[in-house]
Amino acid sequence: KVNLNAATIARQEILAELEAVNAVREMPPPTREQLWRWFVERARRQVHVLVCASPAEGALNARAVKFPSLFGEMHVEWFLPWSETALQGVAAKRLEGFSLS
Repeated sequence: KVNLNAATIARQEILAELEAVNAVREMPPPTREQLWRWFVERARRQVHVLVCASPAEGALNARAVKFPSLFGEMHVEWFLPWSETALQGVAAKRLEGFSLS
């Protein structure tokens, strides 16, 4: 009896799909390990994660401590309340040249 975990099953499915695509090519087939490295590298380049959290609640600090790799190369955008004058100024600049009638 073979006990496969979900990660192993997912990896086998991905490799099977990559091998099917590779069968169409006219080059010698890469090894399964080469296909897996290609997939992992491509996923690293193309997968982006968006995390929304309020720093006021304290959960942001707790998650940063618990998952440091998520916060290691993160770009933080702080959205603070804007004054009405600032909002009107940005809106006026963005809508410049548009006819709103």
